[in-house]
Amino acid sequence: MIVIDGGERWTYQARRALYLAGRVWGGAGFAVVPHRSGVVTPVLLRACRAYDPDFVVVVPTTERRERRAPGPFDASDWDELPASAIDREAGFQEGIDRRLRRKADERARVMVAEACSPYRRAYGGKIRREKVTVLTPGTEDLCLAVNLPGARGGATLACPPDWGGLLGVALASRLGTAVGPTPDAGEPEVAPNARYAISKRWFGDSTVPWPVELMHYPPSIAAAGVDRRTVPYATAESMTGLVTVFHSPVGGERTSLSVVGDEPEDFALARLWTLTFGSGVWLPSVFDIFEDRPSLVGRSRLRGMVDDLADERISTVFTSTSHDLVAIESLVGRLELRSGAGWRTVVQPADLDWHQAVRTHLAVDGQFEEHHAVPTTVDASGTRSMAAPLPPPVLEDIQPPPIGELIWHVDVAWSNSKLVRGRGLDDRELCASNSPPENTWVRSARNAISFQSKRVDLILSGVTDVNRLARPLLCDLSLEAWVYAAARSKDLVARLSEPGHRAALIERMFGERAGLVEFFGGPLLPALRAMRPEQSQTTDAYPNGEGVVLAAGEGVLAFEGFRLSSRSMDPVEVRERLDAALRPGVLRRGLVLECSVCTRKQFQPIVKIGQTWTCTRCDVVCDLDMSAWKLPPAEPTWYYDLHPVARDVLRENGEVASLLSKFLRSDLPGADSEYQDVEGLEVLDNGVPQVELDLIAHAAGKLVIAECKSTSELSGKRGEARNEVWKKCRAAEILGADILVFATTAPAWNDRAAKQIQGAIDSFEWGATGAADVHLVAGLGADRPTVQVLTRFTRHHGVG
Repeated sequence: MIVIDGGERWTYQARRALYLAGRVWGGAGFAVVPHRSGVVTPVLLRACRAYDPDFVVVVPTTERRERRAPGPFDASDWDELPASAIDREAGFQEGIDRRLRRKADERARVMVAEACSPYRRAYGGKIRREKVTVLTPGTEDLCLAVNLPGARGGATLACPPDWGGLLGVALASRLGTAVGPTPDAGEPEVAPNARYAISKRWFGDSTVPWPVELMHYPPSIAAAGVDRRTVPYATAESMTGLVTVFHSPVGGERTSLSVVGDEPEDFALARLWTLTFGSGVWLPSVFDIFEDRPSLVGRSRLRGMVDDLADERISTVFTSTSHDLVAIESLVGRLELRSGAGWRTVVQPADLDWHQAVRTHLAVDGQFEEHHAVPTTVDASGTRSMAAPLPPPVLEDIQPPPIGELIWHVDVAWSNSKLVRGRGLDDRELCASNSPPENTWVRSARNAISFQSKRVDLILSGVTDVNRLARPLLCDLSLEAWVYAAARSKDLVARLSEPGHRAALIERMFGERAGLVEFFGGPLLPALRAMRPEQSQTTDAYPNGEGVVLAAGEGVLAFEGFRLSSRSMDPVEVRERLDAALRPGVLRRGLVLECSVCTRKQFQPIVKIGQTWTCTRCDVVCDLDMSAWKLPPAEPTWYYDLHPVARDVLRENGEVASLLSKFLRSDLPGADSEYQDVEGLEVLDNGVPQVELDLIAHAAGKLVIAECKSTSELSGKRGEARNEVWKKCRAAEILGADILVFATTAPAWNDRAAKQIQGAIDSFEWGATGAADVHLVAGLGADRPTVQVLTRFTRHHGVG
């Protein structure tokens, strides 16, 4: 990813960046992001986070070029200086007024890198280093794809160097460039037939050949006999051995984004969407769609593109960073697109969904889906670690591997992975404890864990080429372990809170989280709540004889009590659910007995009862006869008691987290197969607790943190409530959460609480990527909980 200045000459900056990217890396897979005075808009930062670059770079400055190669240089080749400034004194004189802008470039680069998850490493304490490289042809540690065996060297389609402006940057982004762009080039004068052909090809019509003006012929290639409909683009020169791979689950929806506008943000947004999801188009004014009455040709071209996409079950969304929605809706209306073609959605850029299941990326042809089995270990949190490394990542078509010349990225995707991808972990967090230290750079990428093929530790002379390849031992972090790692990457500490410890104990008793969630969030919950009676007398709390009050807020239920409290279940299902909780000991079956000496009424579990039993208060051994159980006279009634820790969960309203867990599993897209959550964590800074998180959930790439309540109000006064919401907002910033949920079992949040939450969100100083989506969920446990969206990424501070 290249960061450029989004000022007046942004089109030249973009063409130059794409030229260098095409010379060095796969130019077809490189994003260009503009900034304004060192600030990248939140819309683009979120797009960058979804695109997830390996590196974030800026184009070299005059000063950096001078350090690398002192002496005379051609300024037109390296910077935006006049071609006459060929000596370094004149070059630096011309570059004095650009120093502030160079600092702005770096500020913007850091802003993008912090929003994404490029290669970075902790070096003890708070020192972290990002792996940054300079984007110049010939840099030693870059992949010079044009030097690979089999690389083409023939005729290509490319943007001419003297075609500037909007059309020039559009063609450079689609075709690539074969020659460095001319700095002062403006919009080209294009013949009508050539403009017609360019427009047809831009909107996907491959039947029309590209105009001859876009052909580039190396000196050794003859111009005759070349079919301009099939000749490769210039970007193909840096794509040797690479293919574009789509990840599309069965039934996954695809969306094509059409971005209208002439601003650099419009161009960047369209390109980021296309690179991430594989389908998108930039619609600048040079394609004649801005006119009050668009030309018949322009209208039909765009309509044909949308219709063709709809036939492939790809819907089209229109947006713009430079025009309001009314203008875009008016434009779409004038284009007279086919009804039902899937084009009707016109959205704000802030409302774009960057968590679609369909993804695209570049991969080595024939080696992008290899399966390997390795031994692993699993710790108590569920984190899996490799006990042996994968085979060496050898490129099959290049033998021996040119280790000194070529570096490639290796993606490792675990089967049924739990890892929260992206969000910038330190690379050692992704490696097993016995992995070779600092053997290579590792990062959590959008599709998998990525590492660089070349070892970076000490390599002795005489080591074979294959043993110069990195083979790290990687981890698939559970959600709990990921939260701990994410906190460490921010120099904080995360741990289980007291409610989290209680939930973890019950979870271990069941053997799985699903058992806890179904117990506290399922149809038995009304009966469990009935085991905490508000009345002190049994006849008041259980008028039908379905239970017994043992102490204040402590009761036990007979089978009839469970049946009456859970009327949605038949007796057989009640019995099965009780048995499922009895086996691990979360529920205990026993008798309610009275001591013959101290007259203490108590619950005695079945494992402690024989013909005699021991009083828990005075230790007297009593007989098991009718005087102990009293009624009914024939035989005692079996009762059911909760494990003490389970009672603590209910006393602290911990069942709300289970109810929310069940709701999120059904509400989040993709949660049916990928959902995971962890309950009760707290974050500390220098040993001081900062915020407690009732629930953290992850599904289909979306991370959710939640505050769970059993009332319709926030606790405390106005200032205290605001501070509590701020703490949750800070937690969302720390973890990179997409959604912040405030959930309650009350039928609705009252107006005062909703206003308090909204005010706190508005006043919180969100980071560069803007606010998380904030949802108010009410009616948990009811048939249809309600969801109110308070904010969708509209609030941010310190960002232009």
